[in-house]
Amino acid sequence: MKLIEAVKNKADTYDNIGNLNDLKKLMKGFKDNKVRTVSIDFGRAYINTYDTPSKIRYTAVSDSPMVAKGFWKKGKMYPFPEKLIIKNQKHDGSGGDR
Repeated sequence: MKLIEAVKNKADTYDNIGNLNDLKKLMKGFKDNKVRTVSIDFGRAYINTYDTPSKIRYTAVSDSPMVAKGFWKKGKMYPFPEKLIIKNQKHDGSGGDR
């Protein structure tokens, strides 16, 4: 989790997120049509909100917890688009040409 980046982007924070069930319960509370990504650090969830999946930053892929690699919409998780995953891999040094 890139804590400095989350603070810089003014992510909304929620405490006491200890497992996937806690995260699902939190995400189901959002009833609007916005797209959200999550990163978790020591039980605190950092939620970034976007208008559409195309607005998600590639860094969200590596910041997402292993059990929830994707974006959320109306309480349901969807996998990140392949294009976003590839861009993240190219920029974090884990693969691909630069």
